[in-house]
Amino acid sequence: TWVLVQNPGDTTANVTLTYMTPDGEKAGPVLEIDANSRKSVNVADSVPNEWDVSTKVTSDVPVIAERSVYWNAPGTYRQAAHDSIGVTGAQTEWFLAEGSTGADGNGNFETWVLVQNPGDTTANVTLTYMTPDGEKAGPVLEIDANSRKSVNVAETVPGEWDVSTKVTSDVPVIAERSVYWHAPGVYRQAAHDSIGVTL
Repeated sequence: TWVLVQNPGDTTANVTLTYMTPDGEKAGPVLEIDANSRKSVNVADSVPNEWDVSTKVTSDVPVIAERSVYWNAPGTYRQAAHDSIGVTGAQTEWFLAEGSTGADGNGNFETWVLVQNPGDTTANVTLTYMTPDGEKAGPVLEIDANSRKSVNVAETVPGEWDVSTKVTSDVPVIAERSVYWHAPGVYRQAAHDSIGVTL
């Protein structure tokens, strides 16, 4: 996982990365990014072997943040990847239109909903899935301050080709959705990802 930070302004940006894991907040690097330039940060340099990591990027001048994820299969460097822009703020309601847990002889989909709590109090979060057959209750989560949780949608709605997700919380959070595709005999051959939208 890489965090990419662009400084499009005319002055140096002093940027701090803070990582949020299921175990809480972990300090990331502090960067000086020259005017009209960018830096790329390998998250594993600060939090190696961590399956679930969200990032908060703060700066003393406006910057643009993005996150890229790559994974390697045995004998294949960077077999696939997905990428997302950052969001500018947390909200109490998010919608994620895409998702699938369907499977057939051609392979299967794997969908995850990722929820980050950048605040200083615990977030009580409810996931609701929307399918062609209507609404289905998802899990209810307690997400500690400055941490995150990942939810495998198939644990609630397995074998469902079309799944959207509504994320609601009693305090502002950030929601993202990742979808992976497994071909027969090929683990996570491809993927795509998106931040949620708000109304």
